[in-house]
Amino acid sequence: MLTMSAQVNKSLVNFLLLTIVGAAVTLFLLQKTDEGLQEIETLTETPYYKSLKYLTERDFAPASVSGQTFQTRKFQFSVNYPDGWTVAERPGYVAFNDPERLRAGYQGDAATITSLADVSRDDAIRSAFFVRQGDKYIAVGRLGAKGGSVVETTINGKYVLVGQLVVGVYGDKGYLGLADDFRAFVSDGKRHAIIDVIGSRTVLDDMVASFNFLE
Repeated sequence: MLTMSAQVNKSLVNFLLLTIVGAAVTLFLLQKTDEGLQEIETLTETPYYKSLKYLTERDFAPASVSGQTFQTRKFQFSVNYPDGWTVAERPGYVAFNDPERLRAGYQGDAATITSLADVSRDDAIRSAFFVRQGDKYIAVGRLGAKGGSVVETTINGKYVLVGQLVVGVYGDKGYLGLADDFRAFVSDGKRHAIIDVIGSRTVLDDMVASFNFLE
């Protein structure tokens, strides 16, 4: 009989293998035509994937954006974010974190915003893992899973795509489960940004509504 430690290690190894295979499938999906996307059986249909714990929005105790505004000249945007969260500029993106989530043992950023420059809108959309299928976009997850349809809209004069992906979440004691990765692509002319929020659609919607490119 496997010990608890061995079972945890086996689970982690299985998930890492699934992640590696999923990453390869994702790259393949991003290069496929509409017909190719229809033909691929995603990893979400595998028994192991279905056995993984799925974290819900309640696991992340989401807060609504209220009053805090972050502005960066380096990445040329401003955005509101939840009270109590911290912000850090990192190479290539801005990270937002919830201290309570970190104290609870979660690893990884609660939200990120990546500003894209010197790329076309089509290339920027692909960087957000959104793929054109017929007359609409779909989200493609980093686990190789084909997500649902992406909402295409205009908010405050900016072109916006909003989709939902799935990511693995880790903590101090290892793998915790799967969680929704709510993602938005925001574009205004030649300026683009990708907003990622783990576990909370409420926070994503608030950040998108308050997001502005600086002149």
